[in-house]
Amino acid sequence: MPPGGADWKCTASFPPLKYPTHALGGVLGAWGTHAISVSAIGIRDRRQDGVFDTSVSMFGNDFSNASALFETADGGSLRTNEFRRVGLAEGVPESRFTYYGTEGILEQSALATVWHERSGELRDVSDVVRPGEATGQDEAVLAGVDPKLCDSFVSGHAPVHDISRLPKAFIGLGNGHMGSHHLLVDDFVTAVDGRRLPSVNAWVAARYTLPGIVAHESAPRGGERLRIDDFGDAPTAG
Repeated sequence: MPPGGADWKCTASFPPLKYPTHALGGVLGAWGTHAISVSAIGIRDRRQDGVFDTSVSMFGNDFSNASALFETADGGSLRTNEFRRVGLAEGVPESRFTYYGTEGILEQSALATVWHERSGELRDVSDVVRPGEATGQDEAVLAGVDPKLCDSFVSGHAPVHDISRLPKAFIGLGNGHMGSHHLLVDDFVTAVDGRRLPSVNAWVAARYTLPGIVAHESAPRGGERLRIDDFGDAPTAG
């Protein structure tokens, strides 16, 4: 039985653009800005297998793939692709990023990450960002997970990760999402213990998610450019 039960097709058609955090979080978290408008294009599914089908979908959604172009508060732009029907090879990252800056470019493909500089320097930094071998594959929590999906939930850390602050109790425990889980848990627990806001707080989370909701509204309207409301920065302690 699929994880969603007998009626799994009703929920499997969740609108791709409404799950934007892997794409937007990776860009906005590094950039330090937020999206203020969006124009999106949705691709209606043609497979006819009863998944992305408006007559079956509890969301009334038949977009399986979608792309969105966002305007950012500092006058820049970013594009995201949320594809659910795509010929992705096994064993390669599901999420990848390319940043085009005025002084340099970080370019990530399925198998390599390259840093460019205006000076002409070109460096392969794949080993710096690659999280390494998966650990904890035998954990009981993965018993019901398809083996092809295990790497999405259990992975190591990359050299670029600052793990010096992590408690020793985490050593050997399962990690996931390219090595981020341990860091996120530590952020949350230390924030609660120190009575402070974590780095990914409710205001930051809104900036990572609300743009996707608005993007999904733009797609069925032919890519109409829509404004994205903003709830501002997190309050500072006074």
